[in-house]
Parts: sequence; structure tokens; C-alpha cells
Amino acid sequence: GDVDFDKLVEAGFEFTFIKATEGGKTVDENFSLYWKAAAAAGLLRGAYHYYSPDDDPVSQARIFYKTIMKTGDAGELPPVLDVEKPPLAPDQIKACLDALEKLLGKRPIIYTRPNLWDEMGGVPWAQDYPLWVAQYPYKDWSDDLPKRLLADKPKLPRDWSTWVFWQFTDKAP
Repeated sequence: GDVDFDKLVEAGFEFTFIKATEGGKTVDENFSLYWKAAAAAGLLRGAYHYYSPDDDPVSQARIFYKTIMKTGDAGELPPVLDVEKPPLAPDQIKACLDALEKLLGKRPIIYTRPNLWDEMGGVPWAQDYPLWVAQYPYKDWSDDLPKRLLADKPKLPRDWSTWVFWQFTDKAP
């Protein structure tokens, strides 16, 4: 849908992550438009790729890279590999991460949910990557939610002891 990035800046937002690609073939039709609009509004930007276990991991990294580079810049934030579609195979995810890091020159962030990631058992290399954890402890948005979150901590997948981003809701205020 339509996103007014200027309004986000007015509301105090400083950064955004924008979906670029999904799987081995899909490019988000709004990526280039949103990427440019977010930059024009003054937001720091990061792109994310929705990983598919059904597609070749290196091909996924390449389409993500090509899509970002068509815009003329790679953004200010590290790339993100969105891992939330089972079945998950650690060696395939690692192959995608390695390819992304080689292509973009930045260590990717892994976005995932604790219960999904933990289904793989222990993944020793995971702790080498920054974590963006999706864990929703509250059902609905409320005006006091930010205050409650400051006193709370997300549940983490077993392979991490810290996180860099916490997506605590999928609802907008």
C-alpha cells in the first residue's frame, strides 16, 4: 500500500527496513519506489529478503543483491535475511548468508521467530549474526505499550543471547 515516509519521520522514526525480494524469483513491485522515498524523507534504510527453503540459496542472494543495486545504493543498514518459512535447513540458510555477505560486503542480520528457529536444534554459527527477533508478547497496541516493552525482554531463539532489533507487534499504532 501507500507509505508516507515523511509522516514516519515526523512521528520520530529514524530507520526502515523494506522488502526487496522473496525466494528465487520475486521482486517486490514497490521496493524501488519505497527505497527512494525513504531516502528522500531522511530515513536510514535496510533491505530484506524473504528466504524460501524451496529455492536455491545462492540464487536468492543474487536476486536480492541485483534488486538492491539497481537502485544505485545499498542503503545504510545491513541486509536482512527473513527466515520464517519452514522447513529450515541450517546449511542452506548459511549458504544464503555467506553469499549475501560476499555480494554486499556487510554481515546480514537474521530475522526469525524463536519457536521456528529452535525447531532446527542448535545452530552454532547463528550467534555470529545479528538477530532481529520477532516475538509478540502483547496482542494489541495500546498507548502504554512502549513503556511496558522497556521493562520487558523478548524470548530469544536458543542460539542467541542478545538481539539488535525486536519486532514486538505486527500492528501499527
